[in-house]
Amino acid sequence: MLAGSSASGRTRLVLTLLAAGGFVLFLASRVTDAPPATPTNLILISLDTLRADHIGAWGYGPPTTPRLDEFFSEATVFRRAVAQANATIASHASLFTSQYPISVVFGKKLLEGTRTLAQQLRNAGFQTGAEVDGGNLSREFGFDRGFESYQDSRGSARDLVDRAERWVEAHADAPFFLFLHTYEPHTPYNDRREHVEIFGDAARFPDEKLGASFFADLEEKGVRVSDEDLQEFIARYDAGIRRTDDAIGGFLDFLDQRGLLETTLIVLTSDHGEEFLEHDRFGHFQIFLDPNLRVPLAFRLPGSPGRVFEETVELTDIIPTVRQVFGLPLLAGFVGRDLSPQILSGARPDPSRVAYSQSGYGRGFHTVIDGRYQLLVKRDTGRAELFDLENDPQAHVNIASESPGKVAELRAVLDSRLSAAQAAGRARRERVHQKPLELDERLKQELKALGYIQ
Repeated sequence: MLAGSSASGRTRLVLTLLAAGGFVLFLASRVTDAPPATPTNLILISLDTLRADHIGAWGYGPPTTPRLDEFFSEATVFRRAVAQANATIASHASLFTSQYPISVVFGKKLLEGTRTLAQQLRNAGFQTGAEVDGGNLSREFGFDRGFESYQDSRGSARDLVDRAERWVEAHADAPFFLFLHTYEPHTPYNDRREHVEIFGDAARFPDEKLGASFFADLEEKGVRVSDEDLQEFIARYDAGIRRTDDAIGGFLDFLDQRGLLETTLIVLTSDHGEEFLEHDRFGHFQIFLDPNLRVPLAFRLPGSPGRVFEETVELTDIIPTVRQVFGLPLLAGFVGRDLSPQILSGARPDPSRVAYSQSGYGRGFHTVIDGRYQLLVKRDTGRAELFDLENDPQAHVNIASESPGKVAELRAVLDSRLSAAQAAGRARRERVHQKPLELDERLKQELKALGYIQ
């Protein structure tokens, strides 16, 4: 292989070996390693309640994500992405603002005056639209800020994709930002029969039994379940992922057919995962790294090869990365980091990175995670637990008493992050008047169906 340079970027002379009619032929061609061109559009996809270790590309055995695995193979994938909360509102608030939840969420709403990604891109000349699955992302919680179109009615993943395709068709003539969100993997686990049969016994539980209240009872009332029942619940969850995979795969086909895959940066992630009694709890009310805080994070940039990184990153990194990819300057106050060097050139992320996350359900937990260890602190008592995620990835064995030095090191990072986030939140609240949250009957019923109102 010979290498040279040119004004258009580095070039490589590639020798291709062909066998034909008993002869060996060498064909020479030049391949240009120019940096990827700046994309025109952005699509941000949030698959609610999708834990990373139930994805094929993360090593999961059952066939939950055949289409998404193809997508991940063409994307820059961060396998240790940490969500900033274990709740939809708090986690998406961090995703949309590059701030920690305690800085930008007040009264379960996005704090007034906080600049969102949609506002930033609209100011930069993008058309902005959102197709979201209602519930905790309904406009009442403030997530519509900056979107010219914000459709927040409930529907299946396929319904949401159909709506997204119609919006793209109407706005493909100019730079656009589309946010697409679905609750498909979330409880309730009914209405999935055609996919359940891939993973389990579709007849074991009638659909009407598997509403959100049933799963809330598992968490709040400590209902005991057999191993067989638990496996069926996991099969139902996996069926929701597969149903999501089918829908997103269809959306990617739609974009490909219209040539938009070559002009669009696609970011895919989730807000949190789900527990199946790994810590004697069910749902996403715990704050342990696996399975509730590790989420998929991938950036598919046209012209950039697929890459995989194992270093720790955060959902707050999305906005700085997007701005840099589109050639927009970083804004003061972001707590996230720019990951564009990893996407554009394969540069290794900071291996000493420490991620921060907090409980989104008022249970008073805060945590920090570095490349190996996780420190979990209960706010009301100050009790600290330390886990060695390299040897104990499910965070079962508390080694705080054995490693006081590591506890002190990570506790200093946690206290610093928390103090800064609290100060930023106080400053914002002093500058604005936060209107109280008001829920109409429609939204109350949506939240009840999702298990958020008992």
